[in-house]
Amino acid sequence: MSESQAKKPIWRSKTLWLQVLAILVIVVPASGAIVHEYFAEAGIGWAIINMVLRLISKDKLEITA
Repeated sequence: MSESQAKKPIWRSKTLWLQVLAILVIVVPASGAIVHEYFAEAGIGWAIINMVLRLISKDKLEITA
């Protein structure tokens, strides 16, 4: 990896926080019912959001102990 590539801590990752949010939405019963009812739409929206985040991601994540 070249020195010019910026690194950011994992907690600053938008994708990570989006995944955490998805877990919470599925786990909370009230919102989980909506996701199950509109599963196809939720999946399509999820895929689009992930693609957009991937396109705008520019920094490498730094995972340290």
